[in-house]
Amino acid sequence: MAGLAHIAVGVLAGRLHGGRSRSQRWAAALAFTGLSALPDIDVMPIALFGVDDSGLWGHRGFTHTFVFAMLVSLAVALLFRHRRENLLGLASLVFMTVASHGVLDAFTTDTRGVPLFWPVQPELLVAHTRPIPEAPTGLAFFSLVGLRGSLLEAVYFAPMLAVALWPRPWVRGWGGRKFINQVLIFSSGLAACLILAALLSALNIHHPNVVKF
Repeated sequence: MAGLAHIAVGVLAGRLHGGRSRSQRWAAALAFTGLSALPDIDVMPIALFGVDDSGLWGHRGFTHTFVFAMLVSLAVALLFRHRRENLLGLASLVFMTVASHGVLDAFTTDTRGVPLFWPVQPELLVAHTRPIPEAPTGLAFFSLVGLRGSLLEAVYFAPMLAVALWPRPWVRGWGGRKFINQVLIFSSGLAACLILAALLSALNIHHPNVVKF
């Protein structure tokens, strides 16, 4: 999986969600960072119970689909339904945060593909350009390879982190529809980071890895 990329997504989503106090804003950032990593929960049955790591129930299967992201966003909306203020914005942020995991995994250098549009399109999808380094697991994450990958991700996702850590609030309601602002900033930030990563890779500033269909 991508490493810092998922963290950047979570921090930005938490910042867009906001909060009345600094502690609430930090709590939101941590919660959304957890949501950004949630799809990788599919490794637990494999590690604990020896479930076959293939198909829809293997790693990068169902939990990496847009359907799963929608189910999580609906569950969160039901859980916080008493907070009717900007409930649509909360559900939208949750959906985009969880769904972004599969999208980013499709852009990693070493990926088996992701069934993003299951069940409409069950085929495994990969990006033509895959510049995001695969984060090593376990203690290997702290090796030179892991450090190099983290530095590359820090460069690729610097725009998203800059927006997330900007001292003044970015989101202001447009006619009472704050969620529109949240969706636009989140989606444009993610797109900008992926475009930057693709451009740097194409210019051979970093190692290119192109998949041809």
